[in-house]
Amino acid sequence: DVRCPEEASEVIRPPGAVYERHDIPFASVSSAVPNSWSADVPGSSFQVRAANYLKDKKKCPSDIPLYETYQIEAYRTDCRTTNVSRLLGMTGEFVSGVPTDLVLNVMIPDYPPKALLWSSSKEGNEGLGISVIIHTRMTAETQAALAANSSNPEYKLLKNFLKGNCDDDTGLVPDEYQQDAKSHANKYRGQTKIIAMVGGGSENLPWAVRYALNQGNGKPFTVNRCGILYSGAGSGVFEIDVDVHNFATMAVKGLATCKTYFQQLIIDVCVLLEGQAPEELPERALACFRLCNPDFQNVLRHIDEVISPFIDKK
Repeated sequence: DVRCPEEASEVIRPPGAVYERHDIPFASVSSAVPNSWSADVPGSSFQVRAANYLKDKKKCPSDIPLYETYQIEAYRTDCRTTNVSRLLGMTGEFVSGVPTDLVLNVMIPDYPPKALLWSSSKEGNEGLGISVIIHTRMTAETQAALAANSSNPEYKLLKNFLKGNCDDDTGLVPDEYQQDAKSHANKYRGQTKIIAMVGGGSENLPWAVRYALNQGNGKPFTVNRCGILYSGAGSGVFEIDVDVHNFATMAVKGLATCKTYFQQLIIDVCVLLEGQAPEELPERALACFRLCNPDFQNVLRHIDEVISPFIDKK
């Protein structure tokens, strides 16, 4: 295992940036604390591709996640802000060349979407936004399985995904921080999926909002085109940036319609890798978490307040 440099320690977060954790029973949302998050979301609550999916298209509940969520925070940004794990000075470790820390950075636009339905995101949307940053750490079970060189599909796929084109066990990559191209030269890097579903609170929403939510509720979507991946040399952290700014125009419009109502909702999220071959199935959740009545309209802290003093943000 490789220890990470001590000088890259995490910076102190300002008050209000980190969401409080209040675990609630998965089957009961009435005890949810507004603007908090809960880790009590079993992988089994998400339907994923089963072992014979490529033949019969059947799905099954996921096993427990490979990583456990331990912190969620949100910041305002002046533009799309990528590679936040580096900016925040985050570090982890390595197990068999695989980073122990996985970060999901969801970049949400905070400006009106394009007016024309046929407008294209290929131009590159840019502007004010919000970064919701989810921190996860490899479970003890996952670490033990990797150390034992388990042949189970989920562990082999995880190693292929996180190590990319690195063939040894150092976890190092040629550049200090490696940004994958949008097409992801390594095929495994294009297999990132997210499932988001409403766990409660939608019954009193306007019809148009319920309709927009139902278009993608519980349906997995890949982040290949708008997913930017970073693996820091020696940092022990792998980051997945989800660029919502450049989602398809209709998806961005739907999000804009729903965003002001998020604070009434319980939202369950699962991150996973898509099994595209028999040896990659069944799928298994990477990480799961529950957002309870998130108020993205009133995120007060700016990302510049927490840039690590060890990092040149240029």
